[in-house]
Amino acid sequence: MRNVIKVLLLVTIVLVSACESEQKQSNKATGMLSLQLAASKDVINTTTRTEGDSSGNEGDNTEEDDLVPNVGDFTIALMDGNVVKTSWDKFSEYPKYAVLPVGTYVLKAYYGSSDKEGFESPYYEGTQEITIEDDATVEANITCYLTNVKVTVEYTDAFKKYFSDYTTTVQSASGIPVVFSKNEVRAAYVKPGTITVYANVKKQNGQSAKLNVLDIDEAKAREFYRLKLDIDAGSATLKISFDDTTVEKPIEINVSDDILNMQPPFFTASGYSSGEIQEVKEGSSISPLSMLITARNGIKKCVLTTQSTSLLAQGWPASIDLVNPKGEDLEKMKTLGLSMRGLSTNVDKMATLDFSEVISNLQYIGGDDENTFSIVVTDRIGRVNEQEEVIKVKVLDNQFAVGTVDALPVNATSFILPITLDGDLTTIKYQYQENGVWLDIVPSNIASEGINHQVTITLPFMIGKDLSMKISCGSRTEELMISVKPLIFSLQASEMDCWATKAIIHLVYNDIAELDYLQNNMTLQYMENGTDNWVTTKCTVDDEGLAEMTGLLEDQEKARTYQVRAVCVNGVVSTNVVTITTEIAKQLPNAGFESWSWNQTDKNGKPITKNLDLVYWKKWFPWAENEAGEGWNTLNEKTTQDGAAPSKFFGLPTPPYVGCCYVANSGTIPTTDCTSGTYAALVRTVGWGSGSAAAGGASKKGDAGYLYLGTLNKSSYTPQYGIEFSSRPSGVSFMCKYKPKNPVDKFIAKIVVLDSEGNIISEKQLSESECGENSNYTLKRIELDYPKGSKKASKMYILFQSGTQVEPGSTNYDYPPGANLSDGEFLGAQLYIDDVKLVY
Repeated sequence: MRNVIKVLLLVTIVLVSACESEQKQSNKATGMLSLQLAASKDVINTTTRTEGDSSGNEGDNTEEDDLVPNVGDFTIALMDGNVVKTSWDKFSEYPKYAVLPVGTYVLKAYYGSSDKEGFESPYYEGTQEITIEDDATVEANITCYLTNVKVTVEYTDAFKKYFSDYTTTVQSASGIPVVFSKNEVRAAYVKPGTITVYANVKKQNGQSAKLNVLDIDEAKAREFYRLKLDIDAGSATLKISFDDTTVEKPIEINVSDDILNMQPPFFTASGYSSGEIQEVKEGSSISPLSMLITARNGIKKCVLTTQSTSLLAQGWPASIDLVNPKGEDLEKMKTLGLSMRGLSTNVDKMATLDFSEVISNLQYIGGDDENTFSIVVTDRIGRVNEQEEVIKVKVLDNQFAVGTVDALPVNATSFILPITLDGDLTTIKYQYQENGVWLDIVPSNIASEGINHQVTITLPFMIGKDLSMKISCGSRTEELMISVKPLIFSLQASEMDCWATKAIIHLVYNDIAELDYLQNNMTLQYMENGTDNWVTTKCTVDDEGLAEMTGLLEDQEKARTYQVRAVCVNGVVSTNVVTITTEIAKQLPNAGFESWSWNQTDKNGKPITKNLDLVYWKKWFPWAENEAGEGWNTLNEKTTQDGAAPSKFFGLPTPPYVGCCYVANSGTIPTTDCTSGTYAALVRTVGWGSGSAAAGGASKKGDAGYLYLGTLNKSSYTPQYGIEFSSRPSGVSFMCKYKPKNPVDKFIAKIVVLDSEGNIISEKQLSESECGENSNYTLKRIELDYPKGSKKASKMYILFQSGTQVEPGSTNYDYPPGANLSDGEFLGAQLYIDDVKLVY
């Protein structure tokens, strides 16, 4: 039986743990994360073969670099979508176990800047999706790889002899040029995608040109391009290789004097001067703002590189060849105001670009921020405009400002922000800070009058405490603190409100707003006397300010005393601490029905000594022979009252057969058909009574079997329910099975708790639907409900009754078998009970 008790205890603990887990979810449950980090120096070499120059020399003028940073210098960021939940500047500062809120995130490790391009500026990154679970530790393993394209430039000896001066410019779609001087031996790191290579060369005779020598369309992260520039002096042919294909067959460009003497592409500006800044108020436009492009050898490429935070955020491409644009990019640019002719279609020697309507889509970012449009045109012989054509525009302030907000009640979920903006309200971004993390939020309503706007912010929780906010318009950000009226409350507790595993704490607060907040944002903590550790417990608060705390330690031996305080999610703690003492989680005597005793006495209690060999009945008691018999009781004294010393004739019993079981019989007896231990209780409906005969039809009398807590009035043979009991259980559980004789019969199981005046505090009977036939042991549970303000318990009883169909007759009873008359029984419904346990 102990094993079953352990199982029941385990079930209870699991249920409590589940409840606590649910509470933790609502109170920001956390788990832990450990991280193993590595950085890989592996690159993808696009050139696996080598070649010499036109004179047969290898001409390698680069140095090998190994710019793999120390993992201790990597930055670690925990991402929830695009939001950084938390971060560590260096992995060397990352704790062995980081405590994080429950959820699914992307853990990101990186080194360098993804926006930076140039020498000695690699960017490494690695990510892993993780799920943080409550009270669990997750291990992450991340290997970071190079995310740039690595590029070196080599010049052959023949190249160095042929040109007196030279540089090479490598430019990704970001538009940031990386210039390799003639003596540069380091590798550059640029963004993946389209990479354009320009060579600025000057011959020994002084002729010079800027040439578009190479376009790499789909350079991938980690690829390593070794660019080699060679010359065939005899044919004045420049040869360029960058992968295995071009090593075998280099790209060739004519650099003869005739070619270099031709005019490169040029521009005719309207409404601007190249490189000079123009100012415009946000939302306005500049007109005219256009250019005429002329390339006498025909237009081959027209690369527009844009540096504009606001345009790029709206989908405008950072770099695009307007001769061969992607359809979706061109459509987006047209939507944002760009107009052009002679580029994407009907390409020849002249084209126009008009930016007049683009400017109205620029947004104010900051006082020193510029929007730059740079154009590089390549003609059909590879010549490019010697200087980039550049339009620069600076957007002026649109009077963006944020007003103040009056102090809010503690339970507020929304407030109105006064905003000033001479422009588009959809450009404003709103954020609030929660647990050190900035979270985006969208206004629930906006009312405007001119440039003044009343913006309603509705949060998914009660604010509770001062709230930090950021309101951004472009790159401009206003920070303000939304103040909340202070919360002050206290606690009260009484002896009647303390139970075995729970207590009712009375909250003392100032107004309904505070109660509303406490109902949704407060937990109770307890600390047992003699300890110094506060434990958070499950807590619910009703509309009267009564906070029920559950999950206190169950103790079957002694009462426990605790200090109790209240803690809110806004950090406010109750002004006082109250002391409570729990009830003992007392269990019942002989709850597994292992202890039994019996005797054979008459109704006056006098032992039967005569003709014992003909006494077939026993008077059973649910306690050991040496026990006082307080606790469980039965009606066995009643149903055996007609038993006595039998008479006999020639060794056989004679009427009235007072030693036979069909005259005197115990309704409640031990049985070895149990769920644990050795015995269970078998509660039976039995027929009995003087004058009953084994073969003479129905018994004279019949009674249901009883098993209850209390005593028996031996004069009236009526139960006196109740034992002294000062604890208030939340219910009772037991194992049972049931075999009724009459199919309509139902057993009864009930529990009753009374106060010192005999008034019922709580009672509950197992529903009739659960009390029918059941051939296998089943766990049953009766839950008690106590009204508010319930008094302390003084008595308690439990009753198990085998049924209600007790009228003698074959409908309700099986008769004694004809072949065995002496110990034959009139037997009705049979209720098996084992492992009774009070639940707290």
